[in-house]
Amino acid sequence: MKPNLTEGPYCDAQQIVRASARFYTAAGVDPGAASGLALHPMVDHLACARWCGGDAGPVPPEYLEPVGNGTVRAWLDRGHPADAALMRTLNSLADREHGRVEPEDEQGRTALEALLTEADALLRARIPELWDQVRCFVTRAALTRDEHIAGASWDDLAGAVVLGTRLEHRPDAAAEALLHEAVHAKTYRLTRGFERVFIESTPEFIDIPWWRTETSSRRWDSDRAFSAFPVYAHLSHYYERVVRLSADPERDGSLHCLQRTSFRARYLANLVLQLDDRLLDGERRALVRRLAEAVPEPPCLNAAGAAALRLDLRSFPGAERALCFTS
Repeated sequence: MKPNLTEGPYCDAQQIVRASARFYTAAGVDPGAASGLALHPMVDHLACARWCGGDAGPVPPEYLEPVGNGTVRAWLDRGHPADAALMRTLNSLADREHGRVEPEDEQGRTALEALLTEADALLRARIPELWDQVRCFVTRAALTRDEHIAGASWDDLAGAVVLGTRLEHRPDAAAEALLHEAVHAKTYRLTRGFERVFIESTPEFIDIPWWRTETSSRRWDSDRAFSAFPVYAHLSHYYERVVRLSADPERDGSLHCLQRTSFRARYLANLVLQLDDRLLDGERRALVRRLAEAVPEPPCLNAAGAAALRLDLRSFPGAERALCFTS
């Protein structure tokens, strides 16, 4: 029987936020606020900087004002004292990937609201129980017109997501992108409760056959591979449900989406689980194993695909040097 992705310490939202509270109390956040879902992304950003030894200073008291989560209305709210700093931070981070966040004008807000509303409605209809345990980790959403970006989020800004205007009038693509970034947000909060909040990573050496863009390498480091795995595990569960609901999954493309996401999830799980404890501690390893059990078999997998799911991590060029890397 497959694990339920809505229950247990790696999946249940309330268990995750309670386990991560110590990360925020160490940064001076009140224990009550630290163990809830009403934290602004900038609180997480400053807590991450402090945890990593940076000189971030104390979290400004006004940043601790509770923030809404889990609804389109909450994601679009810009009335929080930390929102201006958040938009500046998002643009600073997005600049590295050539994707500026849109100014908060009426046109951009209308476009973002329509995109989010369509995507949220599909996810509520198709995976209501799972979406309830994921969407609550998103507290702010912003828009970019960069044609290369469908969605983006950052591991030191949990709760904030950016979606691209390329998703406009494409509700199915928007639903996938929103779920993708929301699972990242959930995973970031989950790892805040781990003994090793952040973990050492390798240089880029893991071959990712589906990943080739103008601004990104086809090879990933070990931390990126770990971070992507929960996303594809959840997406494969989502598309398994979509296929079941479809009258003709081959014609509407949902079967292909299930093939794509389940293959990627199993490909990453196989490689990530071969990492040693320095690069994948016991808590992360248990998470990967738990979610891997829920990933459906990739439909219509050919011999080459099956072989790819059994690859030896050390078979990639540069693996020996990368796996011996120490920062």
